[in-house]
Amino acid sequence: MIKIVTFCNNSYIPVLKNWYLALQKIGLEQHALVITLDDETRDAIDFCDTLHRPIEVEGQNFGGLWQHRLEVLNDLLQQHDEIIHSDADAVWLRNPLPMISSLNSNIVFTQGTVWPHDVHALYGVVLCCGLFYLNNSPQAKHFVTQIKERVINDKDDQVSVNREVASRITGWQIEEPVLVPFRETNFTTSKAVMTSKAKNKGDDLNVCVLPHHHFPRLVDSITEEVYVAHPLSGKTLDDKIRCLTNLGIWWA
Repeated sequence: MIKIVTFCNNSYIPVLKNWYLALQKIGLEQHALVITLDDETRDAIDFCDTLHRPIEVEGQNFGGLWQHRLEVLNDLLQQHDEIIHSDADAVWLRNPLPMISSLNSNIVFTQGTVWPHDVHALYGVVLCCGLFYLNNSPQAKHFVTQIKERVINDKDDQVSVNREVASRITGWQIEEPVLVPFRETNFTTSKAVMTSKAKNKGDDLNVCVLPHHHFPRLVDSITEEVYVAHPLSGKTLDDKIRCLTNLGIWWA
């Protein structure tokens, strides 16, 4: 059974509970696996499967956390056929599993906005690490290994993921591209799934990007098109609660 994996420390326990309630509403709660990062979170979670992998996060230096997260995901890929990593503030509103399975891809990401800027400048498309799918194929396992090596220097998993993919593709196959304004620039989306175009014939990397309107980072309102809403917001617990409450997707 596919595992939907999220990581949580004691600062975000209410957000985690909201995440789980959303999964319950669409009948996917049995897929949930919470990686608890401290003892307080471990002791607070008694409603779903957990794996305790503690790490101390100091201040806003998340480099060590990203590396730790990748190591845990790598371990999970040895035990499960498929996993989906989901940030706890990515709120599941419809079941996307059939859509993801239909792609027959080893690696599937949702779309970010413009970070990292160097990759956005190349293709107008960046991947978001807040929600992505991996299976336990050699291709996906190798991809995680490469990201683990990159994140040591990048200290940001989204930077590492995007630079690794960018180094191995010539762009994206995009049907009917649409430019979405964002701050002082824009990024490219499509109503259809975007697929990577490999740089080298022998490279079997195949990445799919889910449509932004189904898995939005820019969210003004919740429509029937939205499968998972992962709205941009501040980093504090209050910021998260305020953002999700304003969208009507806070139940904790």
